[in-house]
Amino acid sequence: MKTENLFLGKKVLVVTAHPDDESPLAAGTIRQIVDSGGEVHLVCATLGEKGRAYVSTQCTETELKEMRRQELLSVGGLLGLSSISVLNYSDGQLAESIVEFKVRLTNVVKQLQPNFIISFGPDGYTGHKDHVATYVVCKSVALEQGVRFVMFCLPPEPYRQECQKVFLKKRKFGAYSESQTCIEPNIKISVDGELKLRAMECHASQVAGLNPYNLFSPALARHVLSFEYYYLD
Repeated sequence: MKTENLFLGKKVLVVTAHPDDESPLAAGTIRQIVDSGGEVHLVCATLGEKGRAYVSTQCTETELKEMRRQELLSVGGLLGLSSISVLNYSDGQLAESIVEFKVRLTNVVKQLQPNFIISFGPDGYTGHKDHVATYVVCKSVALEQGVRFVMFCLPPEPYRQECQKVFLKKRKFGAYSESQTCIEPNIKISVDGELKLRAMECHASQVAGLNPYNLFSPALARHVLSFEYYYLD
């Protein structure tokens, strides 16, 4: 498994389904790329208006969208993102917009000419169907445009099984794939855990469900804050 950040100094496009996907999966990697003189651009397909599990205040979907948009912009400032594009598709129904999503993402890729696209793998990391739909689009666009495709991965064993058990328990809201087949990472990047936690905290409406110390055993929490895993296709 490669242990260096292969994306340093490069132009990278990160594509997510919801605000907050980027922070637990790639915040440390993103900041390293930016600090090395590279560029990171983010495309987020939805504004996560169905993400109410940890929202303590009463608000409309429109209000929650704006709340989550501002949280994402806050993360962008912390991580040094060069641009953030929100496509504003319906949360939980991204599979219904795959054709249009692909056209719009293709246009972004043609404009930016990134060296890498980083997004979900076929497992969707947590299995969320919006994540899987994002993978389908990104994989296709990367192949057609000749861009190297990189996928978020769960940590390998002995940590993977605990992650999967936690994510299964969280499936109270949203639509999820039945498959639990995971891709095996071939890249492991050591990252700044404090920065990564700060990125998660920027998503104030969701942080209770993001903070690893709320989800995992202490050993796994420390691990997921310290390392990020990928598969380079």
